[in-house]
Amino acid sequence: MEGVLRMLLISDTDLHKARRVVMHRLHHENKRWSFLFGGQEDFYQWVMSVANEGVAIALDDSENFDPTRGDLIHWFYLKARKVAFREIRQEMRFRKSQKSVAEATLPPEEDVFAHFLLSDELVDILTEITEEQKQALALVYLIGFNHAQAAQILKKQRNAIDALIFRAKKKSREVYCRKMAGSVPSRPLSTTKRGLPQPRSSLSSDPEGPNGRETQQLGEAIDG
Repeated sequence: MEGVLRMLLISDTDLHKARRVVMHRLHHENKRWSFLFGGQEDFYQWVMSVANEGVAIALDDSENFDPTRGDLIHWFYLKARKVAFREIRQEMRFRKSQKSVAEATLPPEEDVFAHFLLSDELVDILTEITEEQKQALALVYLIGFNHAQAAQILKKQRNAIDALIFRAKKKSREVYCRKMAGSVPSRPLSTTKRGLPQPRSSLSSDPEGPNGRETQQLGEAIDG
């Protein structure tokens, strides 16, 4: 109860000072992660938003504040630190997923998908991909938006658009390979081997050939 009263009685001035202290500690402790959020200005804005969110969470959770374990500033800082850790982990996972998609996707000079998508094979592709994949492909390859713009339009994360495009490309290549395999005419297998002499039946042997003459002479000797 005492902790709740302290939380309720904190002045705006003290709250502002506490927020500044929390921001300073967060900035110092997470400086090594600043590259995840862009330049110094972007990193400062991130620190400020994390501190504000942490203070708001601490005020809402005032009933759990225990003054014997630290003052209000420390309570605000603990909440803000959890928010910072959460967002840093999310950003690291996002970058890792982006790297995985980039490594699995063919480089642009080797990717013939754009030409294939605009060909007569489009109908065959659309029947085998999901609705979300169709939307992503239409925005990127037919309208010309980049992946970040498509993500904003579809209200999805950038890595989700990358994944949709990647899976749609993979499926389209399967369709293409399947159609190419079906369009190659099959040749009838030859029953004879070229370049090798074929056995001849004694009944069809040329009587004027070497074997034919020997057979004829042997028959005459037996009859005579």
